[in-house]
Amino acid sequence: MLIADGERGLQRLLDIVGYGAKKLGMTLSPGKSKILVSWRKPIKGRVWKCGSVRVGEGKRARVSVELEEEGEYLYLGVWVQLYGDMYEKQAEAMITKGKRHRSMNTLIWLKSSKLIWVAEKIWKAVAVPAILYGSEVIPLKDKQIEKIETIQRDVIRGF
Repeated sequence: MLIADGERGLQRLLDIVGYGAKKLGMTLSPGKSKILVSWRKPIKGRVWKCGSVRVGEGKRARVSVELEEEGEYLYLGVWVQLYGDMYEKQAEAMITKGKRHRSMNTLIWLKSSKLIWVAEKIWKAVAVPAILYGSEVIPLKDKQIEKIETIQRDVIRGF
């Protein structure tokens, strides 16, 4: 994570990181690295370059890695957005995941009455922790909590 107070500062830090990575024989992964800015709204699709860095007496090293500017990022399994509702996408992902798990459990129940016990165990051991992952640090709105609780009640009624 790089923290800078503006575009020039960020570009300078990117150049230093790019040069240091090249010097150590490493590369930055554009697929795993994104630029999030907090001093203005993000410009979707803007590309930042880990460009040239002065390395001595007029010498410059070229590093050609381009990183995209994004408005949201998946960090440790939790979606973060810098503008608007910071965790809106994460809350929606939790609700979608709950609906998907509910559908999978319904398929198990329909196959056999003996599998209801298995479906209940899967729901409690796998689905609930997966749905609620990150909920300890995300301030959910009442409407989002209600949707998650509705999914939970629907599944419990099926047991």
